[in-house]
Amino acid sequence: MSTSAATIFILRRRKVGEGESILQDAALPLLPLVFILAYTGVGASIIIDDPVTASYWSIELRLVFFGLYFAARWARKHRWPETNNSKLPDSRHGISH
Repeated sequence: MSTSAATIFILRRRKVGEGESILQDAALPLLPLVFILAYTGVGASIIIDDPVTASYWSIELRLVFFGLYFAARWARKHRWPETNNSKLPDSRHGISH
């Protein structure tokens, strides 16, 4: 969660959404920092309380989401070619012999 909040700084530097009021807010640098620090504190508390379980879940979740990311990336690169459905037989009339 803290890394997703940190993307606000990246988007602001790249000037994504320039002209929109959400990225022009005067308190913008302060609020994400508070959010990042709060979630970092929650994460640190979990790690201190049970480091073995926290590391197990951290590794497992990262592997799952990295796998999903690369699967989606592969699927986007290897899309099925567009087909012209008018050339396909009409399935409503059964199989033609």
